[in-house]
Amino acid sequence: MTYLNLSPNNKQQDSHCVTRTLTKENEMIEIKNESGEVIHTVHADTLEGANLVGANLEDANLENANLRGVNLNGANLKGANLKGANLTGAIIIDCYLSHADLKGANLNLADLRESHLEESDLQGARMENTDLRGACFLAANLSGADLEGANLKGAWMLEANLEGANLTEAILINADLNDADLTRSNLTAVRFRGAKMNGTDFSGAKFTGSFLKGAITTKYTIGFPKVSSKKTPEPQVVKTPEPQVVKTPEPQATPDHEKKIMTPREAFAYARDVLHAPFPEGEATIATSAFCSFYYARDVLKAPFPLGEAAIATSVECSFAYARDVLKAPFPLGEAAIATNVECSFAYAKDVLKAPFPLGETAIATAGSYSYGYARDVLKAPFPLGEKAIATNGYYIEIYKDLFPETQVAPATPEPQAPATSMSDKQKKAIENSFQILVSSLGEWIEFDEQACAYPACFCPESIMDNINGLLEAFPDICKDLAGKSKTYLEAKSYMDEYSKEREEERGW
Repeated sequence: MTYLNLSPNNKQQDSHCVTRTLTKENEMIEIKNESGEVIHTVHADTLEGANLVGANLEDANLENANLRGVNLNGANLKGANLKGANLTGAIIIDCYLSHADLKGANLNLADLRESHLEESDLQGARMENTDLRGACFLAANLSGADLEGANLKGAWMLEANLEGANLTEAILINADLNDADLTRSNLTAVRFRGAKMNGTDFSGAKFTGSFLKGAITTKYTIGFPKVSSKKTPEPQVVKTPEPQVVKTPEPQATPDHEKKIMTPREAFAYARDVLHAPFPEGEATIATSAFCSFYYARDVLKAPFPLGEAAIATSVECSFAYARDVLKAPFPLGEAAIATNVECSFAYAKDVLKAPFPLGETAIATAGSYSYGYARDVLKAPFPLGEKAIATNGYYIEIYKDLFPETQVAPATPEPQAPATSMSDKQKKAIENSFQILVSSLGEWIEFDEQACAYPACFCPESIMDNINGLLEAFPDICKDLAGKSKTYLEAKSYMDEYSKEREEERGW
């Protein structure tokens, strides 16, 4: 068995690495840590287009790797080396990339909505037409990055370094640019409506055709760059008080800050990055978001988060990752969602249940490779439901016959048998509460929007509506009745339909 580091320079580092395992029986990619333990397995010939949903790749060495089109939804890439990596068209929604090295990486056309890139290094990265809505770039280095046509609506770019960046025709509606450095940046035809720009440095920036109406500012710097000031002893004056300014007011400011938190991600980020501890006052808000609930459980509580389990159960990726990484045990409430995805169903059966997963067999049976793996690794017996899919691939049908010579492939596909699942009153109540909290949050945002008031930059109404729709799809028997009786929901749905049309016209879609 041969292991190959997928980083083209093939330099071994003291970090997690991605390796490829090739055997006669199967083809798969194994992600291993420095101890040689397999931490994730992918059925594919290459990482290009691979499914790494929820994978823990903290400190992984992926320098110059080809990750084109890869699915990294909900993955943990904290501190990962992605220098020069090709992530064109990758799906990286709500991925944890803080402190990651993405210098020179190609992220064109990628989807990084709601991802966490705090203090990451994106110097010279290419992000043309990339979807960065709601992403967090707190104190990130984006100097010289190409963000032409990028959608940064609601992005949190507080104290980010965008010196010399190209943001031509980028969308910065409702983005938080407070104290950011945009010196010498190209801001041609940028839309700033509702953006926060207090203390932002625009020295030497190009604003041709930019739309600044509705931007929220108290003071900012605009003009020629003050080159000489950077060479004076002033930096010592600036740096000296910083620790006092940052640390001293925190104990006094905390109560007011906690009262102002409106979004799940703000509450989660406050717990993780400021308190470095649980945040009980914000848990009701965190519990309205599947991804924030999962990360709060995994990274802050380091324990189950019962209040957020109803929201987690609406997400395929979060349900699987919550079972695997937090509970380290089955997660019955999320099994309905997991069962809709072939990769997660297989991994849930193999790595969490370590037993058959009947509810997910219909999904598994749609792919020959996973059907074969399910028969070999989980059932350790023939898998009739998946034999039709297995039979479409000459490679898998041969090794399947060798493994189970008594089997006659491919018989008529039997009807899938989905076992009846019961839900406790407590679980039903949690789902009802989650639905009502989401609807209430959306109603509050509509009040802000109708009154043209400023609201937190990270507040993403589309994300809330997606979570509401997720609950409706996952638990129709519980939520459809609530929706029909909720005047707030009906008004919010109508408002969001109009809001989405307006945004599409605004973007020229």
